[in-house]
Amino acid sequence: MSAVYKVGDKAGWNARGTDYNAWVAGKNFKVGDIIVFQYGPKHHNLLQVSKQDYETCTCSAPLATYTSGRDSIKIQAAEKYYFICGFQGHCQAGQKVAISTTSNANDCSTLSSYNGFELFLVLVASYFLAVQIR
Repeated sequence: MSAVYKVGDKAGWNARGTDYNAWVAGKNFKVGDIIVFQYGPKHHNLLQVSKQDYETCTCSAPLATYTSGRDSIKIQAAEKYYFICGFQGHCQAGQKVAISTTSNANDCSTLSSYNGFELFLVLVASYFLAVQIR
């Protein structure tokens, strides 16, 4: 079952002293979860950026741009997502968040971790066991 997380909880997405590292701590984001960013669109926006752009607060080449004031982002893959505010000085003031995600163990697509060679070996071993039992 997917979870919905509002970034910053009651404070939302802002540049006024919210510690987004503390907000992320202890949360277990999974594929399928929804991350909601709420903010005043006249004063903030949301940019998904690379790790390097996150670290340097560079907003010139975002991977995605959101401006609605209530942006919901569904986690599509188990990876690290980086978000910043593109308004001048906001990222530098701490309006940025890095979200690490993991795969959902209940997702059938992640249950099969065998590669083709491993499956072949299992089939061969099963064949020889079946022959010996006869």
